[in-house]
Amino acid sequence: MWVRFALFGLVATLALAAAKTDLETEVEALIETFRGDMKTGRPDIGIPVLEPAVIKQIPVNIKLSPFDASCVASDINIARVSGFEFTRLEQLAGTTKLAVSVKLPDIAVDGEYDLKGRVKVGFINVKLNGKGPLKLTLKGLKGDATVDVIVNGDGSLNVADLKIDSWTYDKISINLENLLDGGVMGKTVNKLINKLVPTFVNANRAKINGMIETMGKKVINQYLDGVAGKLSLLHGEATPQLTLDHQNWIVPAEVQEILHQLAAAASSSSSSLLAKTDLETEVEAIIETFRGDMKTGRPDIGIPVLEPAVIKQIPVNIKLSPFDASCVASDINIARVSGFEFTRLEQLAGTTKLAVSVKLPDIAVDGEYDLKGRVKVGFINVKLNGKGPLKLTLKGLKGDATVDVIVNGDGSLNVADLKIDSWTYDKISINLENLLDGGVMGKTVNKLINKLVPTFVNANRAKINGMIETMGKKVINQYLDGVAGKLSLLHGEAAPQLTLDHQNWIVPAEVQEILHQLAAAASSSSSSSLVPRVLQLLEDFRKMMRKGRPDMSIPVLEPAVIHTMPVEINLPPFDASAVSRDVHVSGVSAFVINKLEQVDGTNRLSVAIEVPEVDVDGQYEINGKVKIGFLDFNLSGGKGPVTLKMKGFKGTATIDMIVNDDDSLNLNWIRFDTWNFDKVEANLENVAMAKYVNPLINKLIPVFLQLNRAWINNWGEGVAQTVVNRYLDGIAGKTVHSAFPLNEMAVDAAPLVVSLEAQQLLDQLALILTDRPRLAAALAA
Repeated sequence: MWVRFALFGLVATLALAAAKTDLETEVEALIETFRGDMKTGRPDIGIPVLEPAVIKQIPVNIKLSPFDASCVASDINIARVSGFEFTRLEQLAGTTKLAVSVKLPDIAVDGEYDLKGRVKVGFINVKLNGKGPLKLTLKGLKGDATVDVIVNGDGSLNVADLKIDSWTYDKISINLENLLDGGVMGKTVNKLINKLVPTFVNANRAKINGMIETMGKKVINQYLDGVAGKLSLLHGEATPQLTLDHQNWIVPAEVQEILHQLAAAASSSSSSLLAKTDLETEVEAIIETFRGDMKTGRPDIGIPVLEPAVIKQIPVNIKLSPFDASCVASDINIARVSGFEFTRLEQLAGTTKLAVSVKLPDIAVDGEYDLKGRVKVGFINVKLNGKGPLKLTLKGLKGDATVDVIVNGDGSLNVADLKIDSWTYDKISINLENLLDGGVMGKTVNKLINKLVPTFVNANRAKINGMIETMGKKVINQYLDGVAGKLSLLHGEAAPQLTLDHQNWIVPAEVQEILHQLAAAASSSSSSSLVPRVLQLLEDFRKMMRKGRPDMSIPVLEPAVIHTMPVEINLPPFDASAVSRDVHVSGVSAFVINKLEQVDGTNRLSVAIEVPEVDVDGQYEINGKVKIGFLDFNLSGGKGPVTLKMKGFKGTATIDMIVNDDDSLNLNWIRFDTWNFDKVEANLENVAMAKYVNPLINKLIPVFLQLNRAWINNWGEGVAQTVVNRYLDGIAGKTVHSAFPLNEMAVDAAPLVVSLEAQQLLDQLALILTDRPRLAAALAA
């Protein structure tokens, strides 16, 4: 069992065996006792014989490109570990920590292994095999560690922490007999393995240390509990499975190079299991010929240029409620398909079937589209329109298939059956320019289309597979017949018409919901709707925030700068004034509009907005008085930098727009309906008693915000209306001479609501700022 192997970590860390003045003497005695126990075992506390130790099985998965294999090591004997010697065992002054150094002259491991898997050579997967004895020797192991000991109330010990400081070894050697059926090639591969292991181990010292520390601490504590009579050790422990991959292990260039040398050696093995079949060789040649033909075409057999491929026209009927439309894609160019790579091409034993895996890094499609139709919204049919360039990109396509091949009497090939087994892709993106006359609404609809397509495709994999299998078999056979001189390819093929409807396609609830969102977006793009105008204004405003509009006297708003912000604080026990200067507010331009809907028959809009993070920084100064009992104390709260971070702001609002006679817009009123945030945190540097004051302020802020929503809404609505109308008047060419409202802002705290909780926090803050933290703590209690 794996934990038995981990017990050898005890050798380096049993120096935690006592917490006495003569700790080192106690530990030396315990170590020697353990050395004797290794040879006999301690059945009374569940400890087996450890010299030699026996591990029944260790499974290892190897996912290091170009290898994909599994190996099971079994009946493993580990000998000579009891020959360890401690060269240092020292208690660190004033602690119960022990610094230990240990050396082990040699460790001998033998057992059996069974290796199965594949290695990729070119685009062919070559079988790996090996089964037989394994031997490993490790010579000159030396290590240093620090162990932090816990002395329990009953006098027993445990390990609080185990830290591997360093380790070295003189030589490690590994031999797998019968690898690749033995012989010269097996010896070559064993040599490469012995070259690889030290480099791989050295690159992954940190990870190996972490594994030893975690397992070592666990096993040592199990052992200590066992000898203390608390539990028995090593029963019921499952053997862990080790996975070597690129995600969790460091694979330096030198190791990768050796892995490729190993792959080359494995592929050149004389075993008949590794040789390519005649069919694999012939198909591989056809594939490479076809790749070349794609770029030049084969006019002699009627094959056009396929890189890029050109499709004149694809008509699509869309009958997915609430849509009834037709779209014609034309002059379509499909590029980069010739970049395909076969990662597997293997003839299945005893058949003429081929198992194939292929990947395509990316496909780029561009052309023109013309969309016409209607979408039903309520009882109204709204026209759809769109005409312009289309672009589609598909990245990271991977697929597996089984192809049943016919070898004809003249030696030519055909496909009897094509079966798509699986396929995945990383990302698909679609863009239809000028959709719904372009603008923000067109972008919104394109986003919804890109949300819809993956869900729709995933729900209809079986149907899509059937279409690919039917068309693929037909086209492949046409090509194979063409190159065999039997007929010409691709002449007279009419473009198929694709119909998307509820009868022949699966439309899951999530897709139907997106279809209704698309319908709402499309209907709101009509000329009478304010939604597209306001969305476009918001996007223009976002851009303007970063540059400002000097022609309208609008400064840069990302970040916004407030030169002075005086605040009068008349909240008992405070009578003070604060001023913030040169305040920078950033992050607001990253706002996301999650909802923008017009209320039927009105110029009102319902809005949902999100701002991921707002950062505020500037300078502050606080002065005034604070009243404690009947006494007034001068307050000098501090002067220096101030920062505030708000994360995860989300809000909803209702806005009422005015459409002027000249078709320009103004904001009649705005009402903040709801708002919340995930976290807000402020920090005042140089404030008196900062370590008490800042935490209290951060408790106080959410309480005040919650209590004073009405006041905050009223203040914010006024600022918003002023800023928005200033901007709208400016872009409409109307002259406005007033100062921009963000240059100076005053805040009067007098109307704020104070609850009992808020008052307690204010009182604590007052006591702390007058240098009475103990009274503040008592009040908090």
